[in-house]
Amino acid sequence: MELGCYGAAAEQSRAAWVYAEIIGHNGLKAWLRGTQALIAFWSGNPREAAHLANAGREHLRHGTGFVRLCNIESRAWAHLGDVRETQKVIGMGHHAREHVTEPDELHDLVGGEFAFDEARQSFCNAGAWVQVGKPALAIEAAERALRLYATDTERNRRYGGEASTRLEMTDGYLATRDLDAADVALDPVISTSATAGVAHLATRLADICATLDTPLYRNSREAKELAERIRAHPALATG
Repeated sequence: MELGCYGAAAEQSRAAWVYAEIIGHNGLKAWLRGTQALIAFWSGNPREAAHLANAGREHLRHGTGFVRLCNIESRAWAHLGDVRETQKVIGMGHHAREHVTEPDELHDLVGGEFAFDEARQSFCNAGAWVQVGKPALAIEAAERALRLYATDTERNRRYGGEASTRLEMTDGYLATRDLDAADVALDPVISTSATAGVAHLATRLADICATLDTPLYRNSREAKELAERIRAHPALATG
């Protein structure tokens, strides 16, 4: 999935689902439904993504795994433009996070790739809010994610988490026409080639460039300069 090979990723997830059913592991089933939802989302099928994430909640109705599913589903509804469902599922995720009574075997105790911490949740919230036209909420969520990443140890950080959060924050600032703040938010991402391996970075940077090319910013010298800096990043320069 991280390489964009969605057909192969879907095949692997289906095989993993068989094992999850054989061992009767509801936490793994929930994680796989969420992963299948992500594959569908990045394949361009947000409605299927929303359905799969929702189906995952049949196997895990509380805890960190439930929070993850809610956030994946919220991104899908946001992409479909459904503000009501987006807001509802984001709220469900926060409620579940606040009422965790015991750790989840897979998502909390094993963790790693299966983990879904508060920073990741806030990042997902930012992406959903900006998609449904609520940039102030998106910026607020992104700021919270960055604060959480700043207090986390390097070992526990999700690769690309901060860079991905800054992309959502940039979209939020551009939606509010705050080009200076957008530049500041994006600079740590485009000023280094170390971020080139972040999943979907090229797609997201191209989207930001497209925003900077719209009539709103077309006559802005600062917008043109920012777009040029973005296009010089290795993630786009080789495209």
